[in-house]
Amino acid sequence: MSVIMAGSGGITYALFMNHLSKQQDDVLESKSRFVRAACVQVDRVIGFKLKEEEWKKVLRTDNPELWLLRFADTGKQAVNLSKTSLPKPRNLPDKIGEPVFEMIRLPDGQPGRMVTVSFQAPDENGKDPPVDLHLSVAISRQPVIAALASLRDFLIRAGIVSTGLLLIISYLIVRRNLRPLDELAEQIGKIPVADSPERFQLENAPEELDPVIDRLNDLMFRFDKVVENERAFTTNAAHELRNPLAGMRSQLEVALSRDRSPEEYESVLVKVLEIETRLQSSVENLLLLSRLQSTEPGAAAREFQLADFDFGPLLRRSWKPHFDRAEEKELKLKWQVAPDIPSVRTSERLVELVVRNLFDNAVSYTTEGGTLRIEAKWKNGQLVFAVENTNPGLTRADLDQMLNRFWRADPARHGEHLHAGIGLGLCSRIAEVLEGSITPSLTEDGFLRMEFTFSPDCTPPPDAGHPTTRLYLEGTD
Repeated sequence: MSVIMAGSGGITYALFMNHLSKQQDDVLESKSRFVRAACVQVDRVIGFKLKEEEWKKVLRTDNPELWLLRFADTGKQAVNLSKTSLPKPRNLPDKIGEPVFEMIRLPDGQPGRMVTVSFQAPDENGKDPPVDLHLSVAISRQPVIAALASLRDFLIRAGIVSTGLLLIISYLIVRRNLRPLDELAEQIGKIPVADSPERFQLENAPEELDPVIDRLNDLMFRFDKVVENERAFTTNAAHELRNPLAGMRSQLEVALSRDRSPEEYESVLVKVLEIETRLQSSVENLLLLSRLQSTEPGAAAREFQLADFDFGPLLRRSWKPHFDRAEEKELKLKWQVAPDIPSVRTSERLVELVVRNLFDNAVSYTTEGGTLRIEAKWKNGQLVFAVENTNPGLTRADLDQMLNRFWRADPARHGEHLHAGIGLGLCSRIAEVLEGSITPSLTEDGFLRMEFTFSPDCTPPPDAGHPTTRLYLEGTD
């Protein structure tokens, strides 16, 4: 506002100065016309046909004009009405009656304004030809300068006062409107970080603060969810790690309760080793999941070693540890693997971890005599791997939660299969890091489908844009 007022004052001053200057020029030109109209020659002598009252107007003393007539041909002085000399004009008019204005210094040293006009003085008797003359009329600019100085002082004083008033008013307005922020800051300091139902609210707050309050309340809600998830994660991790440890301890205590045969000790050690293997797998998954939480999507190239590998051998290698369990449960297998999947370049370790987890979940939770369908294909520049198994009883409402850490459809079955509930959450995070996704769905024929899709760096096969031939294998091998 101060800059605007300063600019407005400058424009006002310039316009007023231009107006006064133009007004002074109009007065000079009017005076020159008056003198030219009265100027005549009689017997080659220049004179003026003016009455006494008119001469008094011309020769006024309050702001006297200076008059000087010169012959156009010689430049010599013809008549000097002001009794003082005027400087010769720097520019003479080209046409008769055309005024030429210029700034001059008056004989008394004051700044002045002068107009010079060419005209012809006719012979009053009509005997001689008219005489070409140059009329110069000058006037002091001191009244204009004084008026401009008064205007400038007024504008400066008004600007200073207005700026002061603006500062005071702005301070009061800002202080009044920021008062709710002080209250909000006080609420932020008082509300507990977590486990608090309180939310931020301000009465009679400006509308501009409503989005801030909404975002703060939304932040509090999301923070509560994070704290709740982390607390549940810690509790579940402690519980899941305690169960295998308790199982190992019970096995060892039973084994040491009395003397046993070497075969019995061997049986106990095998069970302890199996529990320890699962425990180690859970700990490694927890550590990897913690590491992946801070890894941005698409950052696998920086965080994990990349390699070129074929997806088919990885599938066979990942299935091998689950072969015996699938055979014990008499599961029916149907492989639908396209033979033309190209060699891919990505983190083989992460991809294999996803494939193994999906195999493990499918084998573990499929009822005896159920069916597994394993599919792999190249589609639209993406590698699609899917595992379908007979639905163990999940509903569509469960699909939104099953990728969460430690989630199970039946919490009472935590100890079954020695699963810690980390696998699918880990797979989901790995898929994000690989710029892919894992999508659970229920098929129309009663199967649970887990589809892993990602875009590895690779050279697609020549016929990748055409339907591929799938390889169908029946059985468990």
